[in-house]
Amino acid sequence: MKELRKTLARHRILLFAACCLTVLPLSATPITVFGTGLDSSGNFLPGGSADGHWTLTMGGSIAYVAQGASVAESAANGVPVGWPLIPGWWTTSSSAQWIALIADVVSIIGSGEYDYQTTFIIPPGSSNELKGNWTADNMTLGIYLNGNLVPNTTTSDIHGFEYLTSFDITNGFVPGLNTLSFHVQNSSLDNVFPNTNPTSLLVEISGTSTAAPEPGTMLVAGFGLALASLAYRRRRREQSR
Repeated sequence: MKELRKTLARHRILLFAACCLTVLPLSATPITVFGTGLDSSGNFLPGGSADGHWTLTMGGSIAYVAQGASVAESAANGVPVGWPLIPGWWTTSSSAQWIALIADVVSIIGSGEYDYQTTFIIPPGSSNELKGNWTADNMTLGIYLNGNLVPNTTTSDIHGFEYLTSFDITNGFVPGLNTLSFHVQNSSLDNVFPNTNPTSLLVEISGTSTAAPEPGTMLVAGFGLALASLAYRRRRREQSR
């Protein structure tokens, strides 16, 4: 019976300590970051318009919402109307659109490398996560956060535009302004139609930032744990008499 009372006393102390810890608020808030082809409300931009949240730092400067082949381009290049933004070619998304160095992607010829970039703000003293899905024509040479390559984000599949690939970033953030870049390669190895070789990028993305507890809250929790420890020691002394 005495041992049972000791066990129950320990459980009450541990419960009290746990209650003290629950006062530590971990406030998770969304990171303001936009997928490709979206306006500031998260809605699709019109085809052909400039994407104000993304820029090109290699191969151009302004990123545009991609548009497929017109009737005239279809006849001139031997491609279906709307190509490559049609089923069976570039994959589609319900939360992002393809962007490119020019809106008329059918007029792009030849191979090359392009760097698409967006920025976002991180508050100090927080833990952060960015996750989503991406794809590119033809493939990405890596996702870079603040100039550092995110592991496992390079591909060699020249048909990468047929599907989405997930990413999850939890390290490499800095307080204040952060830069996220997608380095894209357009390959001539997949040039099915000789007079055109479109390239583009599609990114679905969201993020959360979890603030650290305030110092005052940490003090309250520490005081609670100290009381729990004191009560436990006092209980043990009383039971040993």
